[in-house]
Amino acid sequence: KQWYQHRVAITAGEVARWFIYGRTKPCGNHGGSCLESVTVYFDSEIVELQRGWLVNHYGKKISPKNHKGEKMSIEGQYANFTLYFDGATLEFRTVLEKRETGPGSYELSQIILKWDGYVSVIIQTPMEDSRTCGMCGNNDGDANNDMITRRRGEVTDAIEFGESWKLDRRGRCEDAPAPLTLGEACGESLANVTAECERIFNIANFDNCPAAGHDKTEFIYACIYDECEGIMQQPGLPPKCVVAQAYATRCTGPSWDRDDPSPKGNYVAGWEEEAGCPGSTERFEDVLNTGCPQPT
Repeated sequence: KQWYQHRVAITAGEVARWFIYGRTKPCGNHGGSCLESVTVYFDSEIVELQRGWLVNHYGKKISPKNHKGEKMSIEGQYANFTLYFDGATLEFRTVLEKRETGPGSYELSQIILKWDGYVSVIIQTPMEDSRTCGMCGNNDGDANNDMITRRRGEVTDAIEFGESWKLDRRGRCEDAPAPLTLGEACGESLANVTAECERIFNIANFDNCPAAGHDKTEFIYACIYDECEGIMQQPGLPPKCVVAQAYATRCTGPSWDRDDPSPKGNYVAGWEEEAGCPGSTERFEDVLNTGCPQPT
């Protein structure tokens, strides 16, 4: 098997305080790749989020899935971290800065990761003083200039952009193949798959998401492509539902924009039933089975 590692996000500046790397491996029928784990480097500490919501801190395995609804702590030599598992998503937090806003009152600048335990991660950083680089863009509030390569060139081709952030010091990783068109990936099933994905993303639960800045277009495209390519196909985890879960997580979580500091988020509970997808309880064992054996 061949794995690839990409720099997902890194704080910008003369001295980088934190990095986030994503490890991917081949999946699907024709050269696709899927996120397998996410590693956070912060203040000389290393924490890895693995498949099945397993957490690795210097070889010590932590199983948040055994502590649903509980806040867990990781105490490191240089920094501390908190974990919270709600039954479907693992939330990872660490504090960048703690500012006193009044007697006994503090404001925290944090890095937050939301990991579905499978193939999708959302990274949240503070709006101010948190410029980044990497595959998640530069965090300057402009979505049109995020595809900056490792050598600071701006590109429009996703393959060229992704390849520039690949970590391959020994030259062992193959170049990414050109992606198939939807027609090539789906063949005669294109119309039916397109109709099904559009149906899922047009359910009432998702109606308010676009107004909050969560465009459906790329998710519908991913839904069609992943369904036709069989990306991460599992008996209880249809690819279309994995993509929909990623969209639901993004739409539900609080987000901000620079012109409006009030948090935005939408209530999409129950989307699985309306979309015809397995709920968190039904997905649980299938997600666990994609990862390493869990400690008891």
